[in-house]
Amino acid sequence: MKNKIIDSIIVLSVGFVVIIAAVTGKIIAEKDDLKLIGSILKPGEELQAVNNNKHILFDERGEAYGFIYSGEGRGYNGKLRVAAVSDTTEVIKSVQVLTNKETPSFINRLFRRNFLARFEGIRFSELAAGDKSVDAVAGATITSSAIKEALILGFTAGEGLQQNNNFNISAGWPELMVLLLFLISALISVKKFSAARKYLLWASWTLSVIFLGFVLGQPLTLPRFITLFTGYLPDPGGELYILLIPVLAVGFILISGKNNYCRSVCPFGATQEILGAIGNASHMRLKRFRLVKYIQWGITLLAVVLALVMNNPSVAEYSVFGAFFQLTGTALIFILLLLSIIMSLFFRRPWCNYLCPVDGVMAYFRTMRRAVISIFKR
Repeated sequence: MKNKIIDSIIVLSVGFVVIIAAVTGKIIAEKDDLKLIGSILKPGEELQAVNNNKHILFDERGEAYGFIYSGEGRGYNGKLRVAAVSDTTEVIKSVQVLTNKETPSFINRLFRRNFLARFEGIRFSELAAGDKSVDAVAGATITSSAIKEALILGFTAGEGLQQNNNFNISAGWPELMVLLLFLISALISVKKFSAARKYLLWASWTLSVIFLGFVLGQPLTLPRFITLFTGYLPDPGGELYILLIPVLAVGFILISGKNNYCRSVCPFGATQEILGAIGNASHMRLKRFRLVKYIQWGITLLAVVLALVMNNPSVAEYSVFGAFFQLTGTALIFILLLLSIIMSLFFRRPWCNYLCPVDGVMAYFRTMRRAVISIFKR
């Protein structure tokens, strides 16, 4: 009875803290778009709003010499707002990202490749008509596409042109691969397949590392949970698999109580298993294991609260997935990655057991499941 009460208190307390943080973040994030756009003006320049997406640009003599179009695109962690300066013939002169919620290492990759400068000299009407002269940057495809989408939507909305708002759902091999991995994870838990469990595990780990890790670069991360919680969904027309992963991962826990994702679907968990097999790793259990787990989960909650208050999911990104599979991250993340790789040769899943933020999220949903079941059993 005592444990049931504790479960309920934990679920309600964490839920309350997360909701308060989300509301606070929304209030803080309310900014005047005109101020954001005005931040790119040169001394002496002035703006005159035509509508929310188009502004006339005046020089220090008061003469109109161009326009500023601003719009939003669908980034990886949330909406990304972009503004572009054009001349009076609508030829793009410069592009600037006003606000974004992308992981810093990915947005910085675009800046290093001078991605924004690639739009200079292109006429807005040509871009909106499907100009393909600007290619996405490898390793930051979603963010690249979001910037281009923001420019097009800003221009079309600014000019009052018809926009394509059709809702499309598209599925392909990425979605099939995700479904296959979760199907294998389900079979692993079935007694009837116990004799083949080892082979199923290795098949799942191998597929996960190759496809979810290196090909798609889409492991489940804490920022992904935060973006879903705040109501931001991936584009079902081309990114349905990104939505399927957290939905299936949480769904399995709520239905069966089993963490199938971390066991056999997570690409970095699979990587640790492979490294452990190479080094003949043993199980490591600290004397104060429960205390260490509470610290791990507490850090996860703190990261979630900070990300919600700052209205930026990327603040909560401290996992090593991007560093390992896409070679992007901070120096600290690469140090954590190196330590995790070395320790994985001697101890099974050190990152998963003591550092991974996703483990904290899964633990919360397991606790929620126990609390709900206990209520209905009364």
